[in-house]
Amino acid sequence: MTKQVFLDDAHRSRFEMPVDDVLVFAEYHRGPGRIIVDRVVFPAKLLGTAAPDRFMRRVIEHIRELKLKVEVEDPTFARWMDAHPENRDLLAPRQPPLDGSGGESARP
Repeated sequence: MTKQVFLDDAHRSRFEMPVDDVLVFAEYHRGPGRIIVDRVVFPAKLLGTAAPDRFMRRVIEHIRELKLKVEVEDPTFARWMDAHPENRDLLAPRQPPLDGSGGESARP
């Protein structure tokens, strides 16, 4: 099996991977020493296939290659991370929002 094309489009702040004739992507922004994954989008036709898992694994692999931590805002990505404890070493502690509102969260 050949490795699928994976792109870190820094200008658009998103990771992308074409699967068949559709695009899977994750929007992110950067913080100190971390990438914050805000939203992951999977076209409906890919749900129930291996494509979402392959994409999430590639995102994590890329963040690991960058020697950064990951902060997860997207609930789908958070569930995936919970199901893959082997990647918990990449989880960054939550940072309070810059607006000073406290940013309480149940996630580590």
